[in-house]
Amino acid sequence: MNNTYALLVKTGESELRALQNLSSTKGILPIIELTRGRISKKDEIGDVNKKIDKISSCFKDMEIILDLTAEKSLSNTQIENLYKSDDGYSNWIEFLHNIKKTTVFKKIIPTIMLNVDDDDFENNLNLQLKNLTSSFKTIAYRCNIEDDGYADDLEIISKYVNNIDHLYFIIDNSYIRLSEYNNCRDKSLDIINNILKITQISPKTKIIITSTSFPDKKGEDYDIINLTEINLYNQIKEESGMDLIYGDYGSINPIRNDTVVMARGWRPRIDVPLEGEIYYYRRRKTSAGYSKTYSLVAEEVIEDKQFPKKLKGNWGINQIINAADGASPGSSPSFWISVRVNIHIEQQQRRLGLL
Repeated sequence: MNNTYALLVKTGESELRALQNLSSTKGILPIIELTRGRISKKDEIGDVNKKIDKISSCFKDMEIILDLTAEKSLSNTQIENLYKSDDGYSNWIEFLHNIKKTTVFKKIIPTIMLNVDDDDFENNLNLQLKNLTSSFKTIAYRCNIEDDGYADDLEIISKYVNNIDHLYFIIDNSYIRLSEYNNCRDKSLDIINNILKITQISPKTKIIITSTSFPDKKGEDYDIINLTEINLYNQIKEESGMDLIYGDYGSINPIRNDTVVMARGWRPRIDVPLEGEIYYYRRRKTSAGYSKTYSLVAEEVIEDKQFPKKLKGNWGINQIINAADGASPGSSPSFWISVRVNIHIEQQQRRLGLL
């Protein structure tokens, strides 16, 4: 098994809190999907450089793959400008050079930007690749399995691979439903086979399989969620016969609900990731308020025989223990998402033999 965990994360507050409290970053290859910062009176656009600073503190002296969000609700004018294809995506190239000079990362691995609405698509992609491969020895290409245009992109990329050491090819299955499992597997295998057919590309390529099965909505007050992304990766790896890199979304569903206003409040819920599944408890808010209700849920979570006591030093586990003891570490869904993500990352590091 490849000794790398490709962790695909957006730079939302929940994710950043989870990352800032990791016990170890050993074996992690972060795929950072850059989002805007928090909007305030002093910062009306949500400066992306704030997120770069926070990611720098989480992954100092590490390699990172840098990408941009495609979600409008998480974007701003800065990110929109970085997507512009003018002059071979010159804004993106300049941004990458500035980060390379001013941040503490060991290595920046830029993702190739693609604007399919560009009237001069091929020429701008060629110029971008020429500039990227003259400055960076490793680059990345992110391919959603629903995008059949990747084959044409690979033909163009193949002309520049002699200038680099490695190409990370990210096969992104996004959110996988059980009903779509076979389709995700088959399309991923087709993409891998097509990569292998291009003789210039295949020797340089490291293939990452990313997905998540964490749902955007939960119906019951107790349930177990199987991490289908692990099974999908294992099956693709076995059928392809290749040493692929495992990746996931850190137990975050890619469909964001950051802008949803819960006028009637929410049911406090605590999720506990295990190595191959996640169990959760939730209940209606009591008259004592959210903090007390989260404490009651934490008690149920800890009483469950599945509770991972071996992770007692883990930040997320400690928050659950503190809540069960009557403390109030957090009373918002955002905080408890951070707890889940933090525990999930360490569980996957352990499963992959990185800790």
